[in-house]
Amino acid sequence: MDSILTCIQSQFRVINESIEIARKSKNIDAQMSPIGVARNTLKMAREQAAQFSLEVDGFEQAETAINRIQQALESGTLETLATLEVPIDMSMSSPARDLLMEATALKKEKKYVEACEKLREAYSADGAENLMIQERLRLPMYLLLAGRNDEGWDELNRLNAQYADQFSQPIIANQMRVFCKKEGKNRAASPMLERAKPVAETNMLQDENAWPVGKTVGELQGKPISAWGNDDIITGLRFSATMQLGKPLRVLRRHGETHTIRSEATPQIAQDGSEGGWMPITKSFEEIACSPDSTADDIQFFKRLDAGLGQAHTVASDVGPIRADDYLPFLLAVREIIEAHDSIEHRIERLRGMQIPADWQVFLSRHLGIDGIIERFFPCFMNLAPGLNTPNRIAAASDETLLAIKGIGPGKLKIIRERCASVTVNRDAERVENVARQYCRRMQSGGFAVCK
Repeated sequence: MDSILTCIQSQFRVINESIEIARKSKNIDAQMSPIGVARNTLKMAREQAAQFSLEVDGFEQAETAINRIQQALESGTLETLATLEVPIDMSMSSPARDLLMEATALKKEKKYVEACEKLREAYSADGAENLMIQERLRLPMYLLLAGRNDEGWDELNRLNAQYADQFSQPIIANQMRVFCKKEGKNRAASPMLERAKPVAETNMLQDENAWPVGKTVGELQGKPISAWGNDDIITGLRFSATMQLGKPLRVLRRHGETHTIRSEATPQIAQDGSEGGWMPITKSFEEIACSPDSTADDIQFFKRLDAGLGQAHTVASDVGPIRADDYLPFLLAVREIIEAHDSIEHRIERLRGMQIPADWQVFLSRHLGIDGIIERFFPCFMNLAPGLNTPNRIAAASDETLLAIKGIGPGKLKIIRERCASVTVNRDAERVENVARQYCRRMQSGGFAVCK
């Protein structure tokens, strides 16, 4: 259930990002496409919630926001988009979540013992079955604050044994690192925990103190390995492409590329942070924490953490949390076709003729099938009425003819005319291309020209 909730949460982020892109864009093409993505993502999230009988608040709010923007586009009042307030989040009201909020309030008042008891109430209250692993991991940290370190560590081990799925294991392992580090600040730890403390330093993304002072991941892009600090832990950098169907082939093909020359800057692969970035490659738990005099139990403990992270490492994507190695081949296969220098008709034909392995079916369904992919990258120009579906045909129609069509008023007519005039090639084509290859030409003076 945790994995489903995580997936729905990621879909809410996609909806928010798509709405924000639409609000900030300056032309109708750049606004309509993300609104379509938001609507399709909302549909998938609702289907998942229904499949697992989850009561999720936020769906109605998301649909209302999408509809408001759609109406603004259709009425031609584009300037109103910037003023629309559309923050959307996922929430699931239940007695369990109400108790979680009470526990948080007690913690803020530094009533840690009472907060721990309130959390235990939450975990047995109605709706507890919908709580995520992150919410169950609050208890060991609250116990640590209450000075009940051993109870906190026992709770971590209990959760580690109970939630053995591939989504929960890396989250629990990370919390164990954080627990060890924080405990080391509060009291002398056991020998195993003392050796575990350096491992917490490898959690670069979660612990801001591990980074060079004042530096973020984005600011470290393009810098040599030596600029990242933690020389005794970082062995290199690895490029991580954003696992989304809308990202260009040139970026996806270089996912997993490594850089190990410490004095040289990393190659520029992503043109901006949305495409991906370089991330640290760190030593394993066993390499950092174990020594020749480590006990068998200690070694086994850290080997288990290494194995859990290696087998269960997932990344965010436009289909939810997924192993990159599982999703990347699908992305590459589709992008190779849609980015081919060929006619739209031939590319659509190739997409329809794709061999789809069984394990790709779930990815395809999340993108609304081959037809969904075709509509996303090669959408119909317009289909106002029979015979009015290409730039030339629509441009040749009189204002009276177009205004007689239901749903078209003066504002929308103006948008239609401007859109037809913007098309300068293939004006008799029924479909248009919406594919960003983003090839960049290096300028003689250095740097990169504007990508296309």
